[in-house]
Parts: sequence; C-alpha cells; structure tokens
Amino acid sequence: MTDTPDTAVLWRTAAACFATVSACLIAGPYVIRLLKRRLTERITSDSTTLDTLHASKHGTPTMGGVLIIGGMVLGFSLCHDAAIPDRLLAVAVTGSFGLLGAIDDWVKATSLRKGLSVRQKLLGQIGLALATATALTSWPPQPVAENAAIGDPAMVLWPAFVLIATCNAVNLTDGLDGLATGCMAICAAALAAVFLQTPQTAGIGQMAAVLAVAAAAFLWFNRYPAQIFMGDTGALAMGAVLGLLALQARREWLLGIAGIVFAAETLSVIAQVLWFKRTGRRLLLCSPLHNHFVFRKIPEHKIVGVFWMAGLAAAAATVLCTG
Repeated sequence: MTDTPDTAVLWRTAAACFATVSACLIAGPYVIRLLKRRLTERITSDSTTLDTLHASKHGTPTMGGVLIIGGMVLGFSLCHDAAIPDRLLAVAVTGSFGLLGAIDDWVKATSLRKGLSVRQKLLGQIGLALATATALTSWPPQPVAENAAIGDPAMVLWPAFVLIATCNAVNLTDGLDGLATGCMAICAAALAAVFLQTPQTAGIGQMAAVLAVAAAAFLWFNRYPAQIFMGDTGALAMGAVLGLLALQARREWLLGIAGIVFAAETLSVIAQVLWFKRTGRRLLLCSPLHNHFVFRKIPEHKIVGVFWMAGLAAAAATVLCTG
C-alpha cells in the first residue's frame, strides 16, 4: 500500500514544475533564433531513402536540448524535498551527458562529418556512466543493497548499464517530430506519480516531475512540424537523467514498463541487426521501429500519435501496478 502524497510536497513540486515550464516557454523563441543562425539540422543518415523522406527537415535548428537542460537544472534546484546529493548528481548528469551530446551536434552541424563516431560516443557514455554509478553507490544517502559487498563491481556496472541503455534508447527514439519528447513527458510523469506516493522517494518524484514538464514544454516547439530539434544534447541528457532517477529511487525495473516505447525502439534495432546477420535479410524496412512506418509512407503525425498512445497505456499500467 502507498501513502497519500503530502500536500506541501505537491505544492513544492508544482512550484518547481511551473518555474521549469515558464523558463522553457519564455526562452524558447530566443533559443530558436540563436540556433538558427549557425546550428541547423543536416539530413545525413546511412539510408538515402530515409534522407529523401526527411528532406523537409533540413535546416531546422538543432541542439535545442540546451533549452531542456536549462529548464531541468532550474527545476532540480527547486526540488527541496530531494536530498542535496541527489539534486547535485542529477544536475551533474544532466550537464555532462548533455555536453557529450552537444559536442556530437556541433560536429555534425559545423562540418561534413555525421557527428562523433559510434566508438567516440560510446566511450564517452561509458566514462560518464561509470563516474555517475560510482558516485551513486558511494555518495550518501544512497543505500547499499543488503546482499552486496562494498567494492562489488556489480554495484557500479549495473547502474552504469542502466544509464547507457536509457540515454541510447531515448536517442534512438528521437527521429520524428515530438516522438521522443512526448514519450519522455509521459514516461517521466508516470514515474513521478509513483515516486511521489512514498515519503522515501518523494524528492525523486519531484525531479521526475520536473523532467516530465521540461520535455512537455520543449514539445511545444518540437511538435509536428518541429520548429527545433533537441539533438543528442537533449536526448542523451534526458535519457541519462531518466535512468538516474529510477536508480535513485531503486525502482529501475519500472523503466521496462513506463519506458516501453524506448525499449521497443531499442529492441527493434537489436533484432534488425541480429536477423540480418543470421538471414541476410531485413526484419524491418528500416530501424528503429518508427522508421519502418516512415518507409511505409504513413504520415508522421499519425506514427507519433500511435507511439504516444502506447506510451500512455504503459504509463497507466505503471501507476496501476504500483498502486
């Protein structure tokens, strides 16, 4: 059984969320104009067909994740029910993973390269994830599992894996206007609803609510047809924070339910690669999963709408199964 959320906690959560949304909506038009001068999307993928289908997106401002990051940092600073170490770690993860994504976006927008290489990006993620996992498992007030010994490598490797998995899952989902941001808002809102129910995780719930509204505020500018893309800057930052919050609440298993869209997108890529290696044929017309429907010429807004509905169903299941 869960407790009824404390009214004061809910009011403080609402205040942090209001500040986050206000900052994002006010700063949004200025950020769009600034990025449009230099940092615009260049449609280059490994599929010429996909490039043709997405040709209309060429020239859209990118690296809009800076807007999300600014909103989240402001909101996290106002989450007074979260322990200071939890807030500081969330801000550090937001900034560090966002910086890695920003470097990738900058290289792609200002050169002929497609961004950082897969190896460079993965090495950066591994380094940041290991550092975060070390802090998470050794910095109070994070508790140590009863069946784990201090110094046990699994204590660091598992959180690092969760962080890398979530940031890449969100990054893979970020391929259509509003798809990743909408699914993130839904997923984070579900986690916030669950975490706010108990005093032990109420502070983490506040931060999850901030993440949800930051994504929702950015969605105002990112919905179809998008005025701005968040790029890897936003995708890596939001994905890593999503994983971090689940780890801080010690309920990372909920990511498999609330984040079902992100999981499906990731599994579709893995299945595509394994199937092609085994049979020499493609399981999907193009991966991740949303691109399969793009290749079938289904209107973009309809694809996004269906994925959002799947996310909403998963969010409802998350709340109900923990109620």
